[in-house]
Amino acid sequence: MAARYSLTSNPFFRIAWVVVPFLLIAWSAYLTLESQRALTDSRDSYGRAVEVRSRLRLVYMALVDAETGQRGFLLTSSEAYLDPYKKAVALLPAEVTPLRAMVADDPTQVKTMNELDGLISDKIEELGQTVRFMRAGDAAAALALVKSDRGRMDMDRMRTLISQLAVNSDRTLAGREAAYELDSRGHTRLAFMLVAANGVFALIVASLLWRLKRIEPLVTICAWSRTIEYQGEWMSFEEYLKSRFDVHATHGISPAESKKFKRAVERTPSSSPFR
Repeated sequence: MAARYSLTSNPFFRIAWVVVPFLLIAWSAYLTLESQRALTDSRDSYGRAVEVRSRLRLVYMALVDAETGQRGFLLTSSEAYLDPYKKAVALLPAEVTPLRAMVADDPTQVKTMNELDGLISDKIEELGQTVRFMRAGDAAAALALVKSDRGRMDMDRMRTLISQLAVNSDRTLAGREAAYELDSRGHTRLAFMLVAANGVFALIVASLLWRLKRIEPLVTICAWSRTIEYQGEWMSFEEYLKSRFDVHATHGISPAESKKFKRAVERTPSSSPFR
């Protein structure tokens, strides 16, 4: 007797029922981790862009304060006017160093930062030189240096560079946000597909478990007739398979029984009158 072929009877598919859902779950976990990483990177990029803008604003304000203190000192010769200048000179290196680190991954920003750093050093040197002239009593030399327009041109250029750094930082942030949004959408679609696939496998497993549950009860077989009791009726094994599992069966002779039959025939004396 041969029963209809089932995928669950193949060892390969039995393994697949376990391995494939596991792989889908692992992939879902990987996508979740990647999405979390991308979100963290996006937040870090946003925080870095905000901090770059904040430090650039502090650098610019420090430059303005330094120049304001210098001009007040030149006009009044009072050391009290140099307080903003002294604070600015001390603050600028502390702000420029972190800025360098924040833009280190962008060659264009690094180039702009190098130029800005050089101009800041020149500006501090120019302001310090006028203060030294004034303290030495050489007001004419200090005033001549101010009138040379060197300081004004440096300030104009530094304003331009600071603006470029801020704009480029925002542009980099926008590009990373767009990339994150694209990745996030792709991960979301894949996650939905994996959830659906896991749902399909869950239904398959539930179906198999239900079928196993149907098989679980004991079957009563008549010892004489070899018939089976099912739902109050006695029926043949073939009828039982059809009624309970919708399995169709055909009949045949196994190789072992075929050999037994052949040997029995060979041992039986022939009744032919011509022997």
